[in-house]
Amino acid sequence: LQSHWASQNRLLLYIDFHSHASRAGCFFLANRFKSDAHAWNVAFARLCQINSPHFDLGGSEFSEYDEAEKECKDGLDKRGSGRVAVFKDCRVCHSYTLEVNYNKSKTANPFFIPAKGLPAWAE
Repeated sequence: LQSHWASQNRLLLYIDFHSHASRAGCFFLANRFKSDAHAWNVAFARLCQINSPHFDLGGSEFSEYDEAEKECKDGLDKRGSGRVAVFKDCRVCHSYTLEVNYNKSKTANPFFIPAKGLPAWAE
């Protein structure tokens, strides 16, 4: 299904949601590119930082695509992760893993800009 949507230029974003206990906060794990695609990749993460009081852009990791084959602490590599697989198969630049701690965050995001004029239910 994803490959079909990608072939029609309908797959624009992939986010794999994870939760964990070892690292505080809310951040992205993402691919680093050697082209203009990396600027777009970081720009989306920056938009998340501006629009969320909890997102930590500084805690996000943009790893080289070549590093996906390197072994991690658990003995596995990143090739099995959703974001790497979707990028490899569908060539989707905006392919992220969103990591969120179970019960604690870092301090409030100082770059968050609250929207004005929203209905009460949206604030």
